[in-house]
Amino acid sequence: MLLVLVMTVAGTAALTGAVTTANRARHGTPAPAAAANPSDCPRVARVVAPTSYAPALRALAPELAKGDDCVRVDLTEADGRNAPAVAQDEDADVW
Repeated sequence: MLLVLVMTVAGTAALTGAVTTANRARHGTPAPAAAANPSDCPRVARVVAPTSYAPALRALAPELAKGDDCVRVDLTEADGRNAPAVAQDEDADVW
């Protein structure tokens, strides 16, 4: 389930970025500046994921933290039978 979410987010981010860049290039408008710091993004997605997914999520996080529609990924790693308890303790939005 999480892999589907990650792939959907990655695909959506890539497609949105490509379309936005193409439209801006065509119309000559500047690209939006990235947030100076991901912590400047007001929207946070608390994610609890296995350690095997963490590298992919960390790679996506800076791109998701950019622009007006940014989302900051707050990642907590949890494996095995303990993961549901960690997700509950962290009040995860995504698990």
